[in-house]
Amino acid sequence: YLDRIQSTYNSSNYYQVSVLDAQSRVVGTGFNTAYYLKAGVYKYIINNTSYAENIQFKWSNLSNQATEIQQGQSVTLNYSNNATANRVFKFYAEAGQTIQFNSLGQVSGTTPLYRIVNEFGQTISGTNLASSQDGTLISLKHSGHYYIVFDDITSGYNSEYYQYSGSVSFQLDNVN
Repeated sequence: YLDRIQSTYNSSNYYQVSVLDAQSRVVGTGFNTAYYLKAGVYKYIINNTSYAENIQFKWSNLSNQATEIQQGQSVTLNYSNNATANRVFKFYAEAGQTIQFNSLGQVSGTTPLYRIVNEFGQTISGTNLASSQDGTLISLKHSGHYYIVFDDITSGYNSEYYQYSGSVSFQLDNVN
């Protein structure tokens, strides 16, 4: 997960990143994005169409930092800075299951935003979804681990410098 943790307005809106493999093939683009990378050497190129300004990011291994939860388990998310994807949850699901993010309410402060990605780095839900609302039904095509990533990916420095994500209680339901 290439986590943009700090930026200015211009670098947030006008900088682009490309991640390339050892043969210089593009394997993905974008900050605050999950990538499926096999062992090897990678490089990244940051392009901008604006001014040279500050931007900071870090690589995170979602499977190593995620807290494992079970389907139907109630989880309370604590306060955190939106700019850092430090609140990640992992769950296992089978192909053919239909799942739903179930907000249990108890929102305090700014509503935490989330998305769900599969173990291959593909987003299977929308992005910047409000955890104060139940999510849409998602039919899973593959068995494996999935990740709920709480990270505000809004452009602009306001989301990264000044806003702190509130707390919320939620669970992930199997609705088959």
